[in-house]
Amino acid sequence: MNRQSPPAIATAAVVILVASLLTAMTSDRSDVTIDAVAVTPSPSDTPSAADTPDPEPTAEPHTTVTAAPTETETEPAPDATTASPTAAPSSTPEPTPAATSAPPEPTPDPTPTQTTAPSGYSPVPADTYRYDTDGWSQFNEGERQDLPAVTTLTARAPDGGRQVQVRDMRHEDGSGQVSTYDFSFAEDAVRLHSLENQTTVNFFGQITETSRFTADPPGVVATAGMGPGDVTSFRMQGDGTTADVSITVLRKESATVGGQAVDAVVVEQVTRLSGDVEGTARSIASYRLTDLLTLREEVTTDVTAQGQRIRSEYTAVLMS
Repeated sequence: MNRQSPPAIATAAVVILVASLLTAMTSDRSDVTIDAVAVTPSPSDTPSAADTPDPEPTAEPHTTVTAAPTETETEPAPDATTASPTAAPSSTPEPTPAATSAPPEPTPDPTPTQTTAPSGYSPVPADTYRYDTDGWSQFNEGERQDLPAVTTLTARAPDGGRQVQVRDMRHEDGSGQVSTYDFSFAEDAVRLHSLENQTTVNFFGQITETSRFTADPPGVVATAGMGPGDVTSFRMQGDGTTADVSITVLRKESATVGGQAVDAVVVEQVTRLSGDVEGTARSIASYRLTDLLTLREEVTTDVTAQGQRIRSEYTAVLMS
């Protein structure tokens, strides 16, 4: 028996799922801009001093208007006995009601200041998300093998904007692939730094092969302000294989997650592989706008590695 078959199968399977899972997790998302309007009171509106007959209010805006004390007018009372010298202190005028009254409510400026805050990209909340998965894979012209009925995405706790996400598409017997993504989240963009795949095949025992793709500089998978028709692209380099990724924003839509409506973006991604592995992976997927959590994905892959052709198709939908 040809002992070159196991590594050929492993390598081909690695690249297929590299493409499909790269497609699944690095798809772009257009950002939503949140407009926050800050109303600033106008400093030009000074309180009315109509009730204050003496001095004019100070020129500084929003300063409490206080009437300057007037000099005491000591007209003698009709009864001379009341003009006692001890009456002088009591003749000091008390503050007038107009001087101590609260200033009027501030009037909003007719042209309020508007502050536009770009919506930042937040990492996916740390948890394990389950997907209802339906699909198959095929080696050469052999029998199609069903993919697991349930696959998972585990989002680890973020560390300063960086987050590792693990996509597990293995069968119960351990065969299949686990893909580990290293993302960074910021207000301006989401970037993919690296992707590592571990693929296990059952062939006279289990054979596991690991491949790693890196993007230098990190690949931008979503930028702030992206909308329908926008395109972003980047390149990832593996050991002997290059992946050129192109992402096109198709539309925005509303989706339901856990019984609640959420904003989502639908994108198409095409990943072209060259080098030791040749082929293409295509996907159309829906992602939650706030953090790029995959809501639904349809992925088709057709690649050739060491003369062996591998194809796969699957649909995965986030389970409520």
